Amino acid sequence: MKNSTLSLKWILASIFTLLIFTSAQSQITQATFYSAADLSLGSGTGGDIGDAKTRNFGGGGSIMVTNYDDYPGYMSPFEGWVKFDLTTLPDSIPDGQAILYAEIIMKVSNNSGNGYYCYHLKDIDDWKEGNGSSGSLDETGEGLTWTMAQAYDYENEANYTLIHTNPDVGGVSWIETFNVKKAVDYELGAEGNKLLTLRFYPTIDDPEADKKWLGLYAREAPWGAIDPESGIALDAPHIIFYIGTPQPTVFSDIENFGDIGNYDITPSGFRKWAVVDDEGDARLMITERPAPINGTPGGVAVYNMDTYGDFDINLKAKVNKIKSGALDPLADFIIAFGYEDGKNYSYMRFTGEDINGFYLVDTSGAVEVGELNTTPAIADTMYHDYRLVRSGTTVTAYIDEVEYMSVTDDKLGKEGMIGMGSYNDIAFFDDFVEGAGGTGMVNDLYQTRFTLYPNPAEDKLYINAENTIQKLQISNIVGQEIQTFHVVSSGSKEIDISQLERGIYFITVHGMNGRPATAKFIKK
Repeated sequence: MKNSTLSLKWILASIFTLLIFTSAQSQITQATFYSAADLSLGSGTGGDIGDAKTRNFGGGGSIMVTNYDDYPGYMSPFEGWVKFDLTTLPDSIPDGQAILYAEIIMKVSNNSGNGYYCYHLKDIDDWKEGNGSSGSLDETGEGLTWTMAQAYDYENEANYTLIHTNPDVGGVSWIETFNVKKAVDYELGAEGNKLLTLRFYPTIDDPEADKKWLGLYAREAPWGAIDPESGIALDAPHIIFYIGTPQPTVFSDIENFGDIGNYDITPSGFRKWAVVDDEGDARLMITERPAPINGTPGGVAVYNMDTYGDFDINLKAKVNKIKSGALDPLADFIIAFGYEDGKNYSYMRFTGEDINGFYLVDTSGAVEVGELNTTPAIADTMYHDYRLVRSGTTVTAYIDEVEYMSVTDDKLGKEGMIGMGSYNDIAFFDDFVEGAGGTGMVNDLYQTRFTLYPNPAEDKLYINAENTIQKLQISNIVGQEIQTFHVVSSGSKEIDISQLERGIYFITVHGMNGRPATAKFIKK
């Protein structure tokens, strides 16, 4: 009977966790729009095509961004243009809801080392592709030409906005994604026309330099899956819109640091982040597993107000990941620092297994810095205090005010932004703050230290603490409080656990002059 009851409890606990998850995202729907047109543009001097030229690179399969063309006579940069028709997008937005986030997703088809600037071009949306099989214009002559493109008033910054830059794009199959919500809001507003044009210009544009090109999957890309109805490559540029009721934004009482509006949510996008109620308090939550992108953390919230040299980061975090009735060792979260962009930053990864440590992200992915700590940094599904301190090139991690590991390496000394996130797991965060004062706790409090025995225990559990015990709490593996004892004891306490079902539990001891501490025990 006890085993059946325990199984029922696990089922109910799983349902409870699922309800938390779905409630955070229940009001959010997605709408995906693929590009309506895309092409590569460059100048030319050949007599057969006059002074304007479009290129059909790779049979129209790639949008090319390069510092010069394959042909010696066309020594000039080539750029890519992409257009989205958003005319029907308002029909996807129910009354009382709005676009919460919009991100463009593109896939790299080839790359020899170029990057791009992405500009939102305003009021220049009435154009057609016009790609020809040999680089010439289409027979009707109605396609967009280099001459037409250069006639755009690039001197007037009111006509365009630089919305993203990436000089270090990865290789074949690399996924590029960034926020385009402001550009979308403009085109759906009074000044826009519901047609969105993005221009991709090479970061290396010197025709005298070695040739550097970047290719992005186009609508006509012959590689990979093709939509059977439209005939468009599924890896072509597309925008995912996240639509729903505006969500709460404040997840803690730490000024500035506690408002999600102060963070760049990257690279996972809005869909994986929400402010939710957990254990009676607002928390910032990654609401679904953010699968790693290009071998780097799949979800990062970067505090975007300041850059930091030395820092002292404090936060609360927990990961709800259960496997076979216990914490899944693959549970993880990260603290990011030295953040320049999605291809240049460092992070400390905390996990339930033996790969805890510091990593450096560059264009090739993530690499270890220093030795890893093989002692699990996450031992349960409860909130703990985590701290990361950098002094020069030394970064030290603390868990519940106890030093966990420290590494000194020049790779960890770069200035940059700071933040938090996860490599690939659902995680909760609260009271993220940088600077003296920690997570809002009184600095002179110390961790309550205690021992418990026997463990495993059958009927009685004995607690011995270094200071006076004020309160004891027993919780199950998913963090639900089972029993609470309000006591004042001289430092030792006997607890009757005979009524508990068999399984794994956690006991939290609150001392009169110390911060609470938690330990795991097994009920036989």
